[in-house]
Amino acid sequence: MSELTDQQIFDRLGAIKGAPTCSQWADGFADSIREQITKGRRLSDRQKVVCHKILKENSEEAQKSLANWEAEYNESHKQEANQLATYYKQQTGGYFGALVASILADQVPHGVSISKCVTISSQRRFLLRLSASLVSAQKTTSFQTPSFRLDMRSSIL
Repeated sequence: MSELTDQQIFDRLGAIKGAPTCSQWADGFADSIREQITKGRRLSDRQKVVCHKILKENSEEAQKSLANWEAEYNESHKQEANQLATYYKQQTGGYFGALVASILADQVPHGVSISKCVTISSQRRFLLRLSASLVSAQKTTSFQTPSFRLDMRSSIL
């Protein structure tokens, strides 16, 4: 994306308002930037970088990709997302809390970055290593691993 003027950024940020690809944070940031421009203030270089990133994440291409997300999620990611969400729900830190809640409520996660869903899916390798180490530990010691984690291994494989 070539260098845009503050007015072009203002216009384009206004055009993506309410887009399904636009996160709550990006929407709030865009509102703040538009307000700043309305008051006659210039954008800093860093603000422009963030605006370009927001515009790219909410481009027509990104919106077309999102249009196919529900089918892709249900066909390719739902089972694994449920397994990982169940695992994360058991953790005390509440990691990915809102995303986990929507997945376990059998909802297609919308309004979150698709990359966040992919991040959860990429945790599969971690869970496989964790499960393997737990099984190995169980074989060599009398330590009983929690049954949930052993169940996760069998359901992932």
